Amino acid sequence: MPKLRITISEQNDTGAVKTWLWRYRYAKLEVRRLEGEYRELVETQESTGAIKYDGMPATGNITDLSDIIVQRDRSLTKLNRAISNMCKVRDEITTAIDQLQYEKEKAVLSYRYIQLRGQFEIRSFQEIASILGYSESRVKTLHALGLQNLSPIIKVSTRQY
Repeated sequence: MPKLRITISEQNDTGAVKTWLWRYRYAKLEVRRLEGEYRELVETQESTGAIKYDGMPATGNITDLSDIIVQRDRSLTKLNRAISNMCKVRDEITTAIDQLQYEKEKAVLSYRYIQLRGQFEIRSFQEIASILGYSESRVKTLHALGLQNLSPIIKVSTRQY
């Protein structure tokens, strides 16, 4: 099998495609961070025993339960926006990958960028090869071809948004 040759401009396109594809992972990480923030505020609210009412307007510090509730509600709003964004990004990426002509390229890109191991870890080429029953070098070739073939699809789809 001949080696795949990628020109400099194709490498730049490939980098842009990878950046576009990584958005889902980063969106998931943002959701995880905001979930932690929200859980912490809920725990703080639940563990707050005495409420300090001093008659003074609240400042940046949490002085009573109402401050905690306001922060919790703001945190929940941010979390809901992040979840909505994550779903939108996943749909955009899945739609683009589904437009590829070859099923093998679709599978490799899906395992690499959408079907993360655990919640946030990318799958190695070796792991994808094991799942699909291909050699690691074949998976890398399919990955490179998939990125190349995805580039024009992404350019078209990003103009629509």
